[in-house]
Amino acid sequence: MVKGNDAIPKVHQRKHWNPSSCQQGNYKVFLAQPKKAQTRRRLRIQKAKRVFPRPLKMLRPTVACPTVRYNFRKRLGRGFTVDEIKAAGITPR
Repeated sequence: MVKGNDAIPKVHQRKHWNPSSCQQGNYKVFLAQPKKAQTRRRLRIQKAKRVFPRPLKMLRPTVACPTVRYNFRKRLGRGFTVDEIKAAGITPR
C-alpha cells in the first residue's frame, strides 16, 4: 500500500489511439465539428426566415420585479391572459 504523497510506481495509462489487440481504437475524433457548426447556423437562419412574421420565442409581457431591491428593474413576465390577447385583436392560438 502506498502511503503519503508518493508517486505511484509503474503507471502505464496511455491513450490507445490505434486499434490493437487490447484496446480497439476507442477514441473518437470529431474533425467535422467546425463544418457542422456552420451547417447548424445556416439552418437556424433559414428557419428564422421561413417563420419570419412569427416570433421565435413566446410572447411575454414586460413586468416590474416585485421586491424593493429590484423594483427598478424590468423583466419578462410569464405570459398574457386570454382577455389581454383578445383585447389586442389576436387569437389565443
